[in-house]
Amino acid sequence: MIITAKPTVSMCYCTQCGSSFPILRTNKKIREPGHLKKLWCNKCKKETNFIEIRGFGKYTYEDFLIEFKYGNFSPEGERIESHWKKFVSEHKRGDN
Repeated sequence: MIITAKPTVSMCYCTQCGSSFPILRTNKKIREPGHLKKLWCNKCKKETNFIEIRGFGKYTYEDFLIEFKYGNFSPEGERIESHWKKFVSEHKRGDN
């Protein structure tokens, strides 16, 4: 009998419009917090970067909302401030 690992559900959020959808990941394929992945966005009608967020971890949906609200993504969907931890912590404190 083959035993397979139970997949975990991650949510992917478009860096351009904020739309989302779930994806399944096995433990072998889990990515780092705040991982960017190029995917087709049905709302934008183009390929753009999506942020992958797990239900646990260092990068949360709240972190994504802060980056999205304050425009930390370029038109191509790349992070403008490469150190998102610093960017998010500054905006959580309300400095900007």
